[in-house]
Amino acid sequence: MPETPNPNTPTSFFEALYTHFILRDFIGKVVPGGMFLYLLWLIIGTDPSLHFMKDVSGFVVAGLAGLCWITALVLQQFAVFVARVLFRSESLDSETTIKFRRVATSFERSKYERFVISKEASGNAGAAIFLGCMFWVTLEAFKYTQGSYRTFYNPEGIVILTSLLLILAYSLLKGQAAYQRRQAEFVASVLRYVDSSSLSSPSSEPTIDLEVNRQ
Repeated sequence: MPETPNPNTPTSFFEALYTHFILRDFIGKVVPGGMFLYLLWLIIGTDPSLHFMKDVSGFVVAGLAGLCWITALVLQQFAVFVARVLFRSESLDSETTIKFRRVATSFERSKYERFVISKEASGNAGAAIFLGCMFWVTLEAFKYTQGSYRTFYNPEGIVILTSLLLILAYSLLKGQAAYQRRQAEFVASVLRYVDSSSLSSPSSEPTIDLEVNRQ
């Protein structure tokens, strides 16, 4: 049976950050969503420093955080599409995920969430940079074709900056696929351990290909 975290242990707070999806929502969604919205504001806004934010209320900040979270849902769909098409990486099916959550210990659930956070943060951030970069390049190209090209970037600078951003976005999206595979391997190893334990005799110890620390 899965273990229930003891709230009196020193690690219970850090475990709650994973098991209650706090880190997943903040690092995996709010931060990438905010990154994408800021890139858009940096391109079309008039105050990149965001000085006006110091006068807004907490309700507005909470609303902006919610907007960032919703924006990240779109970014996540794009990142999942890229992982499937470009890197041939598929997400875990719901049946396997449910089975894992039923048998996993608190340690294993926390480790699972670390993979999810790393996967979502890298994928959503990569999608934010890629889409923001494409929006910026498209806008600059539109200005150029309309004869109203006014920018402090020189053409060489745009090419270099775009190339660096695309390399960074590609690396993050590829990292998402790598974390996705590692997550699937970890889940499979835990389920193999559980299956072998249920089939083995009480006097024998089950063995698995990948050692799993079931604390």
